[in-house]
Amino acid sequence: MITARQSEIAMVVAVMRDGDSGVLQVLPPCGRCREFLHQIDDRNLDARVVLGPETISTLAELLPERQARQV
Repeated sequence: MITARQSEIAMVVAVMRDGDSGVLQVLPPCGRCREFLHQIDDRNLDARVVLGPETISTLAELLPERQARQV
């Protein structure tokens, strides 16, 4: 994405494969990934982050320190 000079993200989903069953599981992106997505483009704060089958949040909502600094 970066090498193609793209930086704005509309939606992101992180997954891992369960070692025992091989089933894919949705999980929240780690803090480092969240911060990286924010740092490459401020517009990514509006990106939707899939947290589960029926749960979606924005990147801004997942960066509590960033929200606290704005208050």
